[in-house]
Amino acid sequence: MPIRVIIADDHPVVRLGVRALLEADGRHSVAAEAASPDALLQLLEHVPCDVLMTDFSMPGGAVPDGQAMLAMIQRRHPHLPVVLMTMFTNVPTLRAALKNGVRGVIDKASSLQDIPRAIEEVLGGAAYVSSPLSAELCIDHEETQSPCACLSPKELEVLRLYASGLSITRIATRLDRSVSTISRQRISAMNKLGIRAEAELYAFANEHGLSLAPCPARSSALRSTA
Repeated sequence: MPIRVIIADDHPVVRLGVRALLEADGRHSVAAEAASPDALLQLLEHVPCDVLMTDFSMPGGAVPDGQAMLAMIQRRHPHLPVVLMTMFTNVPTLRAALKNGVRGVIDKASSLQDIPRAIEEVLGGAAYVSSPLSAELCIDHEETQSPCACLSPKELEVLRLYASGLSITRIATRLDRSVSTISRQRISAMNKLGIRAEAELYAFANEHGLSLAPCPARSSALRSTA
């Protein structure tokens, strides 16, 4: 019986490529596709699958993406093997994803052949991290060496979303927290990192792989809303 896979990614070309690769060898069957966290969570409730291949960043839905989405999947489907496909290379972010139940991590810039290999490993009960991320994630002291190590998982997620162009209000809605809480977490994160201006924040996010979106044109003064 083929291995049933659900693919979740907000880019149709990525979903098409992954589907073509998996179905070409006859060992896998794509059970369903999702383009948002909302659609993904609905599919997981109604479509049986053996493994989930999902992107990390799928903005635009009512359900949050990123760490909140991964934690939700882990709570609802604790035994489902999850393989993360991502362009994010920030080590603390990926470590947090592994703590949120992810068993495999694939850098989208790596070979497509990593995908069936990752599925085989996680279904066998092992963890899989594609190269070159494997070298970074396997270094015991990497987390303490990273500037992001001083941030809590919630602060790191707020910083990622803010640096990707979302306002404080939109982040609060997406993460189901108050505006004041999100504002406090963003300011706390910036203070811990010694960042005083938004231009510095965007430069830091780009340097450390926290943001994939172009930085929005905003004032360099710190703001607690919008």
